[in-house]
Amino acid sequence: MLTEPYNPPVADAQETKSPGTVATSEESAEQPNWTSPENAKSSNNFYATCLLEPILNPVYSELLLASNLGFALPEGATALGWLATVEKKASLGTYLTDAWVYPIKGGVVQWTAVNHASSIPWPTSDTVVSYGDASDLWGLEWTPAEINASGFGVAISCKSASAEVTASVDHVTVTVYYTEAESEDQVCFTTRSIELRSDGVVRQAREDDVWGTVIPDGFLPYTSPGGLEGRPSRGIIIPTQGDLRALPDSGTPNKLSATVKQRAGYHFAREAGE
Repeated sequence: MLTEPYNPPVADAQETKSPGTVATSEESAEQPNWTSPENAKSSNNFYATCLLEPILNPVYSELLLASNLGFALPEGATALGWLATVEKKASLGTYLTDAWVYPIKGGVVQWTAVNHASSIPWPTSDTVVSYGDASDLWGLEWTPAEINASGFGVAISCKSASAEVTASVDHVTVTVYYTEAESEDQVCFTTRSIELRSDGVVRQAREDDVWGTVIPDGFLPYTSPGGLEGRPSRGIIIPTQGDLRALPDSGTPNKLSATVKQRAGYHFAREAGE
């Protein structure tokens, strides 16, 4: 039996935020806390640090809790996935690895969600490592209100089995991918540039003997990459040069070209009232 291939939804938009709050969990006296955790709010070579000193057993750090991200997903949006990035390093190679990387919902670490911890050792120089992706919901369902809330975020812990090592985190970010609610009175512009090429198109002026090939190869509307591929894109086309009545060999000024202007989305209803 033939079946249609599954085509997952494509994100309408994506937003990346840095945390407004970063704290250490302080849940156990046996686990070392993070020092200066709020240094992980931005990438500036000031670090949240944690010293791990295993003696007989592996040592786990307290959780580094990054939240209060300031998302503003519109009402009716559907979250498709999200990823966290952690810019991190270790003072000693091969010994330090992730212990837990869990989502925070409503200010509570979600221990039943998918643990995105990696067994790859932390690098000894600043490296940005990603957890999750554009279609990964970390094993949970998310409403726009839950993502927009100050209690949404990510919790990170590391461990060392046999060596004294310092973990350093320079910056944490979260990127959310989502689709917008359908609305008949709304049009969304991508804010990306569009390239219009009239390759291989033959044009004719009002006189039958005036023909000209504009540029070799075909017509290609193109939106540059950036997570919005496949989305409809609308622009204002402004002719910049070219004369359809001119002969094709009459010089560069008579080659046809266009400039496309794009802007952020707005409502048709609002535009009609202006």
